Amino acid sequence: MGRPNLRRTFSLGATFFASRYAWGRSAAYASQFLDPIGRAWRTKAKVKARLIGDEDPDEWDLPPKPKGMRWKTYAKWEARYDAAEDALNAYCGLALARLMKRP
Repeated sequence: MGRPNLRRTFSLGATFFASRYAWGRSAAYASQFLDPIGRAWRTKAKVKARLIGDEDPDEWDLPPKPKGMRWKTYAKWEARYDAAEDALNAYCGLALARLMKRP
């Protein structure tokens, strides 16, 4: 009966529309091309963009809770942000340790 797929994607540089199944491994998500450090930076940026609202982005590292958002939801976003920041700190620590080992 075939694959029931109504979603069609138009990949950059492509000359025709096709399903993700037809594109195979050449159609990917943006995060699949990032290394762990890039994914952590991207996560921080996405969380900040979600929470920023009308605030000045340069003024806040992690913006305050937007009006109307539940505290439980804000705590989840804050945990995501903190986890990404911890990952960045760990990777920076590893990079620094590698640099200090060099003669």
